[in-house]
Amino acid sequence: MLTKTSRLTLATCALALVATFPISGFAQDNKFYRVEVGGAGTTSHIFITVMTGIWAKELGAKFQVNDGQTITRSVLKLARGEIDLIGVPPPAYGFMKKGARMYKRVKDAKEVAPNIRSLMGFNNAATHYIVWADSGIKTFADLKGKRIYTGPPSGAAAVQAEDAIRIVAGLEPKKDYDVVRLPWGGGLQAMQDGKLDLYVRPLGVGGALIDSIGAKREFRLLDLKGKTDSDAFKKFIKAPGRTIASIPANTYKGQVNQTAVTTNGINWMYVVNKSMSDDEVYNFTKTMWNNVEKLRKTAVVLKSINIKTPFVGVIAPLHPGAVKYYKEVGVEIPKRLLPPTT
Repeated sequence: MLTKTSRLTLATCALALVATFPISGFAQDNKFYRVEVGGAGTTSHIFITVMTGIWAKELGAKFQVNDGQTITRSVLKLARGEIDLIGVPPPAYGFMKKGARMYKRVKDAKEVAPNIRSLMGFNNAATHYIVWADSGIKTFADLKGKRIYTGPPSGAAAVQAEDAIRIVAGLEPKKDYDVVRLPWGGGLQAMQDGKLDLYVRPLGVGGALIDSIGAKREFRLLDLKGKTDSDAFKKFIKAPGRTIASIPANTYKGQVNQTAVTTNGINWMYVVNKSMSDDEVYNFTKTMWNNVEKLRKTAVVLKSINIKTPFVGVIAPLHPGAVKYYKEVGVEIPKRLLPPTT
């Protein structure tokens, strides 16, 4: 298993990864698979970095991976056929199907959403609500009047963070606290520079990026324990892709929590455009699961990937190529995930 330092190196090494292995009977000659991913250090970034390398080596495929993207925009691009593969939080897909939230003013959002097909899903992240240990902030109620980073502009993560704070503390964004929305890298820098009171970051438990915060100063993770029994929170957590997560004490350097922290988590699904051929997607899916142990050993944040639970968080129909693989290995597919026949 990689050390935390090694994991950080892996997560930040590719600002624009291009695997240029020759195509060998897998796809059209000289074709690139265009992939977008969020900030370095995220679970999805690590997964995509590792997996595109495996696909390139074993299938002779080419990939152009652009990171630092806002995934709510990336999923729209994928639905329009402008890119080929991404990981996406299920709520973003759900909002796009309804033309709601960040897609409310996007005219073709509902029209193109049916072009999305899924490969698999797994528990991607626990939401880390981070304050400095010496800030005097110990509960969500202490956030009134503070500067809070909730995520990138127009991102699903920011919507979820603000909803959670509203439910557990009764605080409205822009009214009861100052909302700071920046790209992931800008938010991290603002926290490290002492310009924020709370930094909200969905990340796989054990993610090395959180260690970089602890290396700066001691910090506390705010705890949802005792806040998850309300009807409002139960409704919140039932939304597609959401779950309850736990972050053990002493997970990170600089973490002062003496007991495990309860928080909300998010599952992600990995999706392609339905125009990708069945053979291509079958090979992607088969190669991924044939290398699942390599994936799991690469980084602690990928340990939740499991062939016994391949549809965690998945709400988009599977691609027929993925269906072929799962039937081949005897994995039961929920009827709700079978692709339309037309």
